[in-house]
Amino acid sequence: METDGIPDQNSSVMKKETRPGNYPFEWLDQMISVKLNPERTTLTEIPQSEVSAVEDRMGQETLGLLNYLKTRTFGRPEKKVRDFVVQYHETILTLMAQAKRNIADCALVSVVELSEKFIIALGELQKDVELRFGKYLSKARYQDVATKEANGFKVICQLSVDQLGILIKAADDIKLILSRSLSLIFRSLVPFLSTDRTKNISWMSMRKSTYQFEQADLDHIVEVLERMIKKIKGYY
Repeated sequence: METDGIPDQNSSVMKKETRPGNYPFEWLDQMISVKLNPERTTLTEIPQSEVSAVEDRMGQETLGLLNYLKTRTFGRPEKKVRDFVVQYHETILTLMAQAKRNIADCALVSVVELSEKFIIALGELQKDVELRFGKYLSKARYQDVATKEANGFKVICQLSVDQLGILIKAADDIKLILSRSLSLIFRSLVPFLSTDRTKNISWMSMRKSTYQFEQADLDHIVEVLERMIKKIKGYY
């Protein structure tokens, strides 16, 4: 198991040169599958300077990957293009799934936030691939599996997304809900929840909302809980 959370800018992983013929997702795969993976690396909080360096490299990598895909498919026979695009798309989905597992298994704020940025960057790359090469892909693979499974089985809550986040975090803090991490709780519950304003809630957005609370949201939740206590007492 590795002991370094993120490689420094002079390490082999952070080098910007990509040798011809290399696995095009090498850097992203190394970061997501190893460096930010709690099962492969003993993680610690990441200094902001290193987070910024990774974010800068992230944008360069995803842009380069899209250009690489265009170059590899231009003028090629349709069957070869199909096979290449499908494999390319599957790799994106696999890395996104691993990044989500990393978030679920880790409580370190910097690791979670960086993993979320990888998911967003890969999601944008996924959209670009599907927009340009959608005819080669199965539409069933376009959406997150958890979202499809939850479709039609949502509970509407008369609270905001931030207020729901407060309730779920409090339940986790008092061990009312038991799980490996708060992120895993959000990832498991949120696909089945909606609010009056937000039908499809992002569990990552709700997780982010728990980093800092608004006083108005705290006051509203206290009021709701007091009403629930009063109602429960009436059951005696």
